[in-house]
Amino acid sequence: MAANANDFAAELKRLITRVLGAGTSDPGKERTFETLFRLLGHMTRLDGRVSGEETALVRAIMIECELPAPWRQRAMAAYSDGSAPLDLAAELEPYLEVFPTGSEEHVALIENLLLLARADGRVDAREQAFLATLADGLGMSPTYLERKLQAMRNPSLH
Repeated sequence: MAANANDFAAELKRLITRVLGAGTSDPGKERTFETLFRLLGHMTRLDGRVSGEETALVRAIMIECELPAPWRQRAMAAYSDGSAPLDLAAELEPYLEVFPTGSEEHVALIENLLLLARADGRVDAREQAFLATLADGLGMSPTYLERKLQAMRNPSLH
């Protein structure tokens, strides 16, 4: 799990840096930043509980990315917001404006969420269903996610 946590941290840091770029004055990028953390939070809640380790990892990544305190607060507010059901289509709209279909960030997002889902040792049916819906919303092939899941189950085959 340590290697996966390290991979997750490195990839998420890269994605956050890419979203925010040199500045944070672009409203589309700001919404994309919040979307990223809402998706992370949603993924952690799908199995019915958010572990302290998951939250600590997300906080550590924000510090490592050197996010100013107001941005860390925004990220944690988005991550923790489970008050309403996630409207995935609405969440993806700003993300797709910043990262159009076919962007490498789509792969990074799915792979980060897969690592987060597997942090407890398995990817359950609710997590798989969410990831499949997300991949579809990003315009990714349905077989892409299945190949990734298969590789996680049988790493020696890939």
